[in-house]
Order: sequence, then C-alpha cells, then structure tokens
Amino acid sequence: IPTDIIQESEDIYKSILGYMIDECIKTWKSKRPVQLITQTYENLLNQEIIKRKRNRFCEQPFFKTAYKEYLRNNNNNNFLFIKQLCSINKTTSYNNRALENYWAFYSEKVRLEGIGDIPLKAWEEREDLLYQRWQNELVKYDFLNINDSEKISQYEQIYDNTNSTEYLAPLDKNSTYHPYFTQGHYHFLANNRENKYFIYWHDRFIKDEEF
Repeated sequence: IPTDIIQESEDIYKSILGYMIDECIKTWKSKRPVQLITQTYENLLNQEIIKRKRNRFCEQPFFKTAYKEYLRNNNNNNFLFIKQLCSINKTTSYNNRALENYWAFYSEKVRLEGIGDIPLKAWEEREDLLYQRWQNELVKYDFLNINDSEKISQYEQIYDNTNSTEYLAPLDKNSTYHPYFTQGHYHFLANNRENKYFIYWHDRFIKDEEF
C-alpha cells in the first residue's frame, strides 16, 4: 500500500477480507469448494488504492466531516454571513443549517489542505468560479425604483439561484459530490470582507471601495 494512504490500510484490508468471506459463503452454500485466485485480490487491492487516492481530492460526506467539533468549539454565531442571511429574511432554522454547512466545508478545507494534494491555486480558482457565478446572477436584476421589500425579495432570489443544491463546484478540475461543499464555500466567501472574492446577499454589505 502506498505510503500516502498507509493510514487507510486497515480499512482496505477489511474491505478485501469482506469480499473474500462473501465469496466463501456464497460458494459453500452451493456446496462447492472455494477457489481463491490471487489475481482477483491483486485487482481488488489496486481498485481500493485507486479509489482512495482519488478520494484524497474529494470532500467527505457531510456526516463524516468534523462540523460538530467546530460547532462545539465555536459557539459564537456572530458571523457576517449569518447577518447577511438575516438581511434577506432567512429563518433561524435555515441559518442553523447554513452554519453547519459552513463548518462542514471549513473542516474539509482544513483537512484537504493538511493532506497537501490540493494547491492553493486550485482554491483560488474555485473561489473565482463561485464569485463569477454570483456576479452573473446579480446582473440579472435591476434594483432601481423598487422598494425595500421588493429589493429583499430580489436578493433572496439571487441567493437561492446561486446556492442551488443542483450546482456542485469542481475543485482542482475534480468533481465534487455534496451540496454542503459548495454552499459552505459561498458562506465562507460571504463571511470575509477582506477576501477579494467577497460576496454580498444584500447591498448594505457592499465593501466601501465598491461604491
């Protein structure tokens, strides 16, 4: 097993052993002798290695992330992106879910950066992609000569379209598979005014230099 995935050797062993046991049981039930072919298990090992190496470039499923740990250790919910969501009338339950997605994304970003296989340039390219997608939604609307209620409604529509769960932004030219990893990244961008890819969900949060 390559050294870069050696920490997963036990799981790989269990996966291959499980396959072998299943084959034995299936054969014994049909009252036939078991024949274990070396090449079969070499192929299985190679498949496990390829799959796990590929997974090093991908986000984990939501419930496998460390979001709960981050929530426990960061119980202050006074985040800029939460204030932004409140400004477009998102509910408390929605904001709580958004906070989970934010920490799930953040914890995966930290994990993937720790592995070291995703270059900084790839994160910047993804942020540029997300930013441009938000900009493309923003220019569809005209905010002149409308009242505050109508403006909020339009900004909420921009938010909902931009954060569609059907859109999963790639990372370093690799597909991603879980909505939290895109939605949480948008929350990450809406939380930092100093980031050049800062986005806003209501114009009251526009950076001063944008006027």
